[in-house]
Amino acid sequence: MIVYKYRGGDNEIFKRDLDALTNDYFWASSVDELNDPCETLIDTDNFKKQIKKTLRILKKDTPQINESFRILCEELDNVVNRDIGIFSLSKTNLDELLWAHYANSHKGFCVAYDLEKLTENNSIKKYYPFHVKYSNKPPCVSVSDMYKLSDDLTKSSLIQKFTSIKSKKWINEQEVRIITDKWGKQPYDYRALKSIYFGMRMSNTEKENIIYELRGRGITYYQIYLEDKTYKFYHNPVQDKYSDSDQYLYKLATVSESAVIESDVKKENIKFIPFLYDAIEIARREPYCEHVYYSEFSFTKSKKNNPVIFVNCKKSNNDYANYYYTIDEIIEKFREVLNK
Repeated sequence: MIVYKYRGGDNEIFKRDLDALTNDYFWASSVDELNDPCETLIDTDNFKKQIKKTLRILKKDTPQINESFRILCEELDNVVNRDIGIFSLSKTNLDELLWAHYANSHKGFCVAYDLEKLTENNSIKKYYPFHVKYSNKPPCVSVSDMYKLSDDLTKSSLIQKFTSIKSKKWINEQEVRIITDKWGKQPYDYRALKSIYFGMRMSNTEKENIIYELRGRGITYYQIYLEDKTYKFYHNPVQDKYSDSDQYLYKLATVSESAVIESDVKKENIKFIPFLYDAIEIARREPYCEHVYYSEFSFTKSKKNNPVIFVNCKKSNNDYANYYYTIDEIIEKFREVLNK
């Protein structure tokens, strides 16, 4: 899914936004930095009534338990960790009000991201995408929200209610949010950035600056226009004069001498051994791969006569990753390797 971030402002804000793009990070705002003072507003009355009723039925309405209940209610009212970060995006890149409010009245620009790539998790950073829901009143938290909690926070109704429900007054923003454990700078894979749309009043100098600084990344650029005799916007492609630049972050990672142990390969996979080496050549060209440790057949993902190969790598952010490839993917990607 493609989502959009409107950017723009005076010269200093433009420098800030360009720095984020060139250094592959987004800024997740703290709750207190957001422009809606009603953020994280919830109604806990129903939850408190349910607990109270349960305690009476169980005849556990004692002074000690009541004190524990009081503390629980105080904690619930403050359950949202003020350290979390929120990165707000939109499902549309052609909204009049969003261009006016968030792109400095068309003096700014709009960035298109691949949401799945942008929120691709690793063992260091966890990003949780939520589609904002809109309501006429704050959400009510109930006991059922508690037992629906799971390891996948994106399926949590409780987290949704605390972070991603807003008044219907905001519905035109068609917002998608990324929730992070901490506010501040959040790194991402540069390939999540797909396109940039230039506002109608954006200066040519700033457009040229963006295209030059982001050269070699395969980004497409567009200019926003106003359709004649309407309020509708449309866009046309902008030529990237640096399209022949060297690929950004392209390098060859080092490889362990024992990355492939052929003697450990099961009999049914022996004929696929050459693909273990091809997979290494693909993985070592991944932008953030620093060192390849080993290449093996996946026991959990492979099927009979259709193996999946994984390559274990150390990444530049000191994280570790497994890159998984089917045989067909290896054939396709290795052809690209040979053409470079």
